[in-house]
Amino acid sequence: MHIFANMFSGLQRQLTLLKLVMIFVITFMSFILILSLLCNSCLHINKYMRIKNFINNENNKHSDMISNKSVAMFSIEEMKNIKEQLNSRKNELEQYCKTISRTSSNLDNVLSNMIIDTIHGLSWCPIYKAASSTWMKHFATLGGVLTESAMELIRRNILQINTIVRKAFPRDRDVKKAYQKLNTTTKFLIVRHPFERLVSAYRDKLEHIEGRDYYYKRFGRHITHKYHRYRKPNETKLEPTFTEFLRFIVEKNTLMNIGHHLLILVNPV
Repeated sequence: MHIFANMFSGLQRQLTLLKLVMIFVITFMSFILILSLLCNSCLHINKYMRIKNFINNENNKHSDMISNKSVAMFSIEEMKNIKEQLNSRKNELEQYCKTISRTSSNLDNVLSNMIIDTIHGLSWCPIYKAASSTWMKHFATLGGVLTESAMELIRRNILQINTIVRKAFPRDRDVKKAYQKLNTTTKFLIVRHPFERLVSAYRDKLEHIEGRDYYYKRFGRHITHKYHRYRKPNETKLEPTFTEFLRFIVEKNTLMNIGHHLLILVNPV
């Protein structure tokens, strides 16, 4: 019995020692794991701080660039010169307008062509083929209608950008109300030499049929049909020639009957 008691006592001591070893191992492993997690956290924090500092530095550089450009582009002297130029153009336009007859109906027609954005305080009188596509995109963006799906339809010539802009900024049927809205905004227009607009309109819309089905069906086929008798016998071109296009423009009454939109396209307002 004494032998068994000694063996049992020795076994208990061994188990106790084993427990202590296991506790030590578990504690050590836990310490290593915690240390590893802390190191990883420190690395992530360090990486985050580096990225944050990089972004801040880039933003500061960008702000400095904008500030420097603003100083260079909008100095007091330059702003003064720009203001004088704009006032000179405005006065010249007003003087010319005094030499032509302007009826209320003509002004109402011009008003119906304008895009009035009361939210952003802008009114634009589109003169087509004078940066009109660019400004149509700007107003489509302001109106929140230049979506990816709309852009895809525009690229495929299924949808015209002026269509979505007109929907975003619909014409007011109440002329008096429209004038009131107009007076609360900054009004502007962009001009271009009329001859350049004629050449640009022809080349961009009518010179080649491929990719221009909309304009050929709407205008081109009418022009070629009307002036086909003036063509040379060996001329088989389907799209209208530039000469035919000019003939069509000159005959305003015929043009009004066939396509008022093209008249707006090439005739200055």
